[in-house]
Amino acid sequence: RQQWDDYQEAFDDTIEQTGTDHAPWHVVPADRKWYRDWAVATIMIDVLEGMDLRFPDPVEDLSRVVID
Repeated sequence: RQQWDDYQEAFDDTIEQTGTDHAPWHVVPADRKWYRDWAVATIMIDVLEGMDLRFPDPVEDLSRVVID
């Protein structure tokens, strides 16, 4: 407890200096598991939707493929 302020400062510095726009840190509280899970899921959904992912166009003509 005597070093709590130093710990908090080091923690903040670490997050601030290692997070980037390409790979940001997200500090997620874990006191309540349901809230942690919701927070992680929300972050993941936002990131994936922001990527605007699309299936690639097929490179081969697959019209003759038959699945029995």
